[in-house]
Amino acid sequence: MNKKDDKGLSLIFVHSSKGKDLLNLISKKLAMEEIDFDEAVKHNKSYYSSVEMPKKRNQFLIDIDSGDFGKVVKKYTKPTLKCRFKNLVKKILRKCHLR
Repeated sequence: MNKKDDKGLSLIFVHSSKGKDLLNLISKKLAMEEIDFDEAVKHNKSYYSSVEMPKKRNQFLIDIDSGDFGKVVKKYTKPTLKCRFKNLVKKILRKCHLR
């Protein structure tokens, strides 16, 4: 299998019989392969340590409590300068019928 398409989950750890039962329930709808545990965690540092807390997390939680969800989404999901530039170039090319 080993298909890398960036369109889904890459690794599932099952730690209990209940987890195994749940995975078995949905396994027919998934493309899965069982791999060795050591191989699975070799390049997966998140198994052994938590991800770093985002710098804006506390402010986000304060903002989300304000009740204006749409405003919070806009504030925290602004596209990067690179992304905005890329979109601008695409828009110009479309107008010029070059794309």
